[in-house]
Amino acid sequence: MKTVISQLARTIHGTEGLGHLAYVLTIAGAFGVLFMAANTPFADFPQLAALHSGDGFLPPAANVSWAAAGLYVGCAHAGD
Repeated sequence: MKTVISQLARTIHGTEGLGHLAYVLTIAGAFGVLFMAANTPFADFPQLAALHSGDGFLPPAANVSWAAAGLYVGCAHAGD
């Protein structure tokens, strides 16, 4: 089963000659957009966490210097 984007691109561009090249470029472009959209939350989470913990929107355990430094720590110690 083909995706909706693939079906639309194949219908619009065709399957022969330059149409096939346009189809491949359309699918590659869609992949690039989806890849960047999926990668963005992981790359920007430390900056977002630092911003929200400074405003008081995250629990106090998240208000540590690792967020500002861009490092991820899996858990906080109870004594901190």
